[in-house]
Amino acid sequence: MTTDFSGPDRVFAFADSLGISDEEAPVIEETTIPWVVFMLTGEWYALPVDAVQEIIRVGEITRVPDAPSVVRGVVNLRGRVLPVVDLRVRLGLPAAEPDKNTRIVVLPTRGRWIGVLVDAVKRIERFRPSDVRPVPSDVLSERSDYFRGVVQKDDRLVVLLDAEHVLLVHEGEMTNMNQIRVTEQ
Repeated sequence: MTTDFSGPDRVFAFADSLGISDEEAPVIEETTIPWVVFMLTGEWYALPVDAVQEIIRVGEITRVPDAPSVVRGVVNLRGRVLPVVDLRVRLGLPAAEPDKNTRIVVLPTRGRWIGVLVDAVKRIERFRPSDVRPVPSDVLSERSDYFRGVVQKDDRLVVLLDAEHVLLVHEGEMTNMNQIRVTEQ
């Protein structure tokens, strides 16, 4: 018996001739994407692994006068001056002094390396894109474009961040952060 594979439906006719139903079709596993999971103020956050150059221990951070308020200072990374953004401050969380668990996540972005200070790096986790849920719109603002979504992992939520957008600081945010900084002094 010859099947006619002509006409616009020829691909579907060929597929039908194979006799494989949807129930019998092989299940193709969804690709997972690796993320660096870290903590800030006891909450779980993540950045895509492909956006991370490396993770380093915190050494001496040298403060820089008149730097943007989210910049904690600079460190020497193998002869390279690396600006370090305090991710707590960037996200509007209270600043904290680094401890033995604090790490700098180095992000290569826009032709330069920038470090982000996090409380602790926990692990590399792989998430399926279908597991990523949008951040509820009632907790977002027009300046929250750095949120890529939320993943439920066991009994906790992991907030996924966009590595480049999290480094963008809008003018109104700088004013508010500078006011907070002045108030603390």
